[in-house]
Amino acid sequence: MLKRLKLVPFMSDPIDWHRRIQPGHQTLWNSVRELIKLRKSHLALKRNETNFFYFHPSIDENFGGRVFAFCRTADKPLGNSGQIVVIANTSHINYQSFELPWFWNSNTNVLEIAPPAHSTATNFTARDGWASFSLAPFQVRVFSVI
Repeated sequence: MLKRLKLVPFMSDPIDWHRRIQPGHQTLWNSVRELIKLRKSHLALKRNETNFFYFHPSIDENFGGRVFAFCRTADKPLGNSGQIVVIANTSHINYQSFELPWFWNSNTNVLEIAPPAHSTATNFTARDGWASFSLAPFQVRVFSVI
């Protein structure tokens, strides 16, 4: 004889949408909403071409810098408009000024998507083939190149 199993919901804490109005939660909600909107609407994110163009020189060392960058290229060479650039710091190190190679013209419009809500400035400048910006611990910065 077969015994019936009782199905138990696996979530003991269902989503309480009212929590999004708590301090700080609204900022996270808005950032995620912007990233979802970008994912659904941007051509480069509808395709699979990805080019990892930067790894910190000491990324493979035990206590090395854990910064890397990649571009969703939309099947175009690096440096074209219509691309998405992601820069990630996966360490506890706070970089007030970090530089990496930048393949896009300095006169190209760069728009930061869902910029982080930190009390410190999140600068970004690009010129002469290099970008300079701040990068907080465990921060990911996403840019759309227009």
